[in-house]
Amino acid sequence: MADMRTSQTDNSTFEPREDAWEVAQPGFRKYHMRYTTSRMNVRMHLNSPSAPATYYLETQVSLKLPQLLLRRGGEKTGPIVSFGKLKNTSRHALLGKGDCQKQLEEQLGWEELQREKNMLRRSDYQFGTSEGSRAGRRAEFFWRKDREKVLKTVYDCVDEDGRVVARMLSGGAFNWKRAGEIDIRDGLDQGLEEFLLISALTIWFIEAFAYQSFFQGF
Repeated sequence: MADMRTSQTDNSTFEPREDAWEVAQPGFRKYHMRYTTSRMNVRMHLNSPSAPATYYLETQVSLKLPQLLLRRGGEKTGPIVSFGKLKNTSRHALLGKGDCQKQLEEQLGWEELQREKNMLRRSDYQFGTSEGSRAGRRAEFFWRKDREKVLKTVYDCVDEDGRVVARMLSGGAFNWKRAGEIDIRDGLDQGLEEFLLISALTIWFIEAFAYQSFFQGF
């Protein structure tokens, strides 16, 4: 895995803050997710909602094509760097690296986002990737629902050593401006960071829209 340079220790925990909309935890960077006017797509602003968008999430209704396209830059015309595809016959989803509109399928990188099966509570998720590893070593990452926040959709992503490398907070189904937040640990390889982003966005999409959460905000 990539060198995780951070002001936190390896055994540090990610504690929620009351001003979570505004300030990232030490050692993390925050992406503010703001809906576009159509409320179908999202611009992701690094560190401040007023900063120029770093990424643009395009969602599309399709049974065959990827439904989530993560583009660099703040517009729908930006290059696709990763994507998410829901499976009609499975609770799992696919994560992809590359431009699925311009590259051949065999040129793309594919990983499965596995979703835990349960009926009474929100799911945990898991995926593996070699992104961020100079030696090409594959590592597993686990998105776990914060069970203490019963009325809020908050997920922590931990690596194989139990370190929190990302956090996703959903804005809720009825928040018409703020779609949510994603915090990413400092010092990650860009390829790994973008895989963490598309995995978080896929979970956000599944939990916020497929289940239509009635809980507003965090």
